[in-house]
Amino acid sequence: MQSEYPTTYRAESAPLVDPNIDTRIWTAPTATPRRQPPDWFSWPVAISAIPAILYLVYLLVTRPISLAGFIPLFIVGPYLLWLSNLKPANRPYWMHAFLWGTTVSVVVPILVQQVVHEIYPMDASLLTLWDDFIPIAIVAPIFEELVKGAGIIYIARSYKKVDNRIDGIVLAGFIALGFTVFEDVIYIAQASSGEETFLTIVGRTLITPFAHMLMTVWIGYAVGRCIERRESLWGSAWGFMIAITIHALWNGSIVLDEYLIATNQESVASTAIRVVVVFGFFALFCTTLVTLALRRAEKQTKFDRQLHWLTSYYAVQTAPVNVFFSWDAIKATRKAQSPELRKRFDQATTSLVRLGQLHEHYQQHGRYLHPAKETEQEIVATLNKALGRQHVPIAEVIPATTPPMQPNPAALPYELPSTYS
Repeated sequence: MQSEYPTTYRAESAPLVDPNIDTRIWTAPTATPRRQPPDWFSWPVAISAIPAILYLVYLLVTRPISLAGFIPLFIVGPYLLWLSNLKPANRPYWMHAFLWGTTVSVVVPILVQQVVHEIYPMDASLLTLWDDFIPIAIVAPIFEELVKGAGIIYIARSYKKVDNRIDGIVLAGFIALGFTVFEDVIYIAQASSGEETFLTIVGRTLITPFAHMLMTVWIGYAVGRCIERRESLWGSAWGFMIAITIHALWNGSIVLDEYLIATNQESVASTAIRVVVVFGFFALFCTTLVTLALRRAEKQTKFDRQLHWLTSYYAVQTAPVNVFFSWDAIKATRKAQSPELRKRFDQATTSLVRLGQLHEHYQQHGRYLHPAKETEQEIVATLNKALGRQHVPIAEVIPATTPPMQPNPAALPYELPSTYS
């Protein structure tokens, strides 16, 4: 089988890897120094974790039923893991995002809202709309989305693992999930009666577990778009504005609804507003999740089409067969690995996915370096480490011209064809 790309894709004077190097893998792993600190850790998370953990333990001890706030973890979590599983080695960064959501994104807004409550005390009787509207529908959306967005940018710039919009959305999703879990625990613990507790659990954890994700996802999309298009991250400001606006509309509709009920002002108009809000957010929810699922499937299809060329171009050969020839083969092989070898296998898989997306991006937007994105040489260094081989420095990172991508044959058997031997 011929490669779908010409062999002269890169200048011969600047080889990426030595083809004579034995690249067979899944033998004894090479000793690599552990990154310090680990990828799921940062000082903002560590500092915020102290009050967050103490508060969480207090809530769970005083109101054990608040443990139900963790339900979204089992609803939203699997969807995000599936959305991100093309890059399995990035899971420590997604864990970092989740921890940011449960610590920094909770502690900072709470401190800000305490200051606001001192200035604008909330009326417990819900008879003063404006006093409730300021902290809930204005202050909370602004600071919550700003802090969550700060986490997206911090992790993206610190680790350079966000290559495109899907990566930014996944990062935003995990931050929003962490925030959702902690906030649900708080609201359930603060419920004053059995009926209110039941309604809070059903409403927040079962009916609207994706609510914060639908807001913060716009920031992740905007940040990923900036990185993908070689734009300053300041260009993601529009994503912050959309997230804050959606959050404000959501919170504002709840405040207005509670105010109308408390003041006996329910009418046909208020019911109509309630229906529009509910169905509007439901439509946004369905559209977002379906669109992301289609984009994820598209990324997988493109990766399948690139695999033969990628493994040839980067001299990825495995024994006794080349397992990197289809996504199904990669998944089947991964399951058979020991935990230690699986980590290296994930690094190799993730590196190939990222390299494929890098070349695809070059076709669309041309060569560039972005401060929040790894270069080809850095990604290849990770690939080489996963394969247990030395890295050959390259002078020219991206070729001058890029051939068009063509699909590989749709069906390849798991047993390696003779042309791959």
